[in-house]
Amino acid sequence: MHINSQLGMAREIIHQLEIAQDGRPLSNQEKWLYNQLRRHALALSSLQRTIARSRSRISWLGEGDANTALFHLHARHRKRKSMKKKEKIVNEFYYNLLGVSVDRDSTINLEEVNIPSHDLGHLAELDAPFSEEEIWKTISSLPSDKATGPDGFTGKFYKTCWQIIKVDIMTAVSAVWSWKMRNFEQLNSAYITLLPKKEDATNIKDFRPISLVHSFAKLITKLLANRLAGRLNQMVSLLVPRLPCTGKQ
Repeated sequence: MHINSQLGMAREIIHQLEIAQDGRPLSNQEKWLYNQLRRHALALSSLQRTIARSRSRISWLGEGDANTALFHLHARHRKRKSMKKKEKIVNEFYYNLLGVSVDRDSTINLEEVNIPSHDLGHLAELDAPFSEEEIWKTISSLPSDKATGPDGFTGKFYKTCWQIIKVDIMTAVSAVWSWKMRNFEQLNSAYITLLPKKEDATNIKDFRPISLVHSFAKLITKLLANRLAGRLNQMVSLLVPRLPCTGKQ
């Protein structure tokens, strides 16, 4: 008889004897059977666990190194464990490097510095809704094959598929312009990638971190930067003092 069937039958008889014991004393034969079945059930349970472990090892030997669901399950588990370990090391390194910001006892009174301020709110062109022509012009200026972010889209995708995705992009840009940011955090995430500074990079200090952001976030940033670009010469020339020239021209 199969081990599971034997174990099930033994447990059922034990259960029935325990029910009978609640209403009357068990006979000597019933007590003997009860004790024998309990020892038998323990042995069967132990044997059942041993068989399960053996099957697990056989399954791993047969499928663990093959391109199977079991292999990918274990690979994903190892990858997640490895990534968490790397994340902890990187966080600790930059935490120790950058430290913690503290409140300063004193600060700069910007009013006394006499830095000219710029009220950009009155400039209607900076606050106007984004037009289709403006968005397409910005997309045309995006690099075609720059490293992708979490969404995997490059500038070439936007340029090639513009007629297909145009309505969706216009809707999304309009939502940002209207300050409807309810789900924008999903498009404002980034991958942090470590680029080696040298060939034999082994320590965290041997890597340079860069952020690979969503292509849509890049598009929004570029749109805003293009609108402000026409005012930068005026703003920078007022902010940076003209220093006297010395030496030969």
